[in-house]
Amino acid sequence: MTESFIDFFEAHVAATPDATAVVSGADALSYRELDALARRQALELADSGVRRGALVGVYAEPGPAMIAAILGVLKAGAAYVPLDPEYPAQRLDYLVQDSGMSAVLAEEHLAPRLSGRGLPVIGVPSSAGAGSAPAFETVRRGPDDLVYVIYTSGSTGRPKGVRVTEANVVNLLNAVGESYKLCADDVTIFTHSFTFDASVLEIFAPLAFGAKLVVAAAEERRDAAKLVAAVKQHRVTIWDMVPAMLAQVVDLPDFAGDCASLRLAISGADVLPPGLAHRFLTLAPWCELQNQYGPTEATVITTVWSCTTDTASGPVPIGYPIAGTSVHVLDERLAPVVPGQIGEIHIGGAGVTAGYHGRPELTAERFVTTGRCPRSGRRTTAWAGRPPGRR
Repeated sequence: MTESFIDFFEAHVAATPDATAVVSGADALSYRELDALARRQALELADSGVRRGALVGVYAEPGPAMIAAILGVLKAGAAYVPLDPEYPAQRLDYLVQDSGMSAVLAEEHLAPRLSGRGLPVIGVPSSAGAGSAPAFETVRRGPDDLVYVIYTSGSTGRPKGVRVTEANVVNLLNAVGESYKLCADDVTIFTHSFTFDASVLEIFAPLAFGAKLVVAAAEERRDAAKLVAAVKQHRVTIWDMVPAMLAQVVDLPDFAGDCASLRLAISGADVLPPGLAHRFLTLAPWCELQNQYGPTEATVITTVWSCTTDTASGPVPIGYPIAGTSVHVLDERLAPVVPGQIGEIHIGGAGVTAGYHGRPELTAERFVTTGRCPRSGRRTTAWAGRPPGRR
């Protein structure tokens, strides 16, 4: 039975060890090599005293070493807190203090920025050092173990850390594997900051299904032409973009020819303009375009809509709940609203996370207990929030 993301990943390490797992520029690691780096990282964490359930910061540039660092944290039984190298010192200090992390994994050139914060700083091994795997037995993880704590932007107040469990992630991966029809022949591209929850799918989904992950370099991430060049070079099949990037991509002169390998494009994190969806599908009729919605509190994706060329006038629907998830629009008395009336979205099911880190009052306010599961006896909760497009 698959109880953790690492279970997915290690199954492919065993079945297809020589298949390419991660590519970034001239660097490429097989599943065996990536696993060896992750084991080395996990062993260093264990030797430094990090134990199951601890929180570990990951402070690294996008690349194979960053991916190995995340896997190493999970193999050690801990959960990771992403720290963007572009963060100002004030936000970095806040996340370190608020999370109560036990240690930070940092690349050598970034480590000096963490001095004076009273935390053990452990180096991230270079991808060039991938060799034989050290003797380290992966800590077995259960459904309630945390995978990561990811912080909101703080645009509406103090940034909140969202606690995401293995049960949340496994449900997401199972649902996405079905929705995306993911397989070992796929090639995905990682373009978001790993402090943004869309990165969870970009990193975890390909490695959970034996596919290849292309990591876009930092200088490529905001440049549509460079990203399209990477898509063409690596024959990427699945690409997740915010609508603003999608608009830049379709404006490129030979977008359709350069992106001929794409079979699935994903739009999320903002409202998808209907004209943009129509234009994309007109230019690339062979490629499916999904519009996705989901707050961080419900593990990345809650609903999915497959767009069609009929989508010429809005709004583009947010679609239907993914497997293991329920969605209701309710009024302030938790009663269903009538069609056309505005209410709050209430998301239930396996995607609902474990609440806000260190914020019990806010968790109680936004995560509403709705009863107990008749099979497991566990409490069932729903997250309440505003519908997309309403601020």
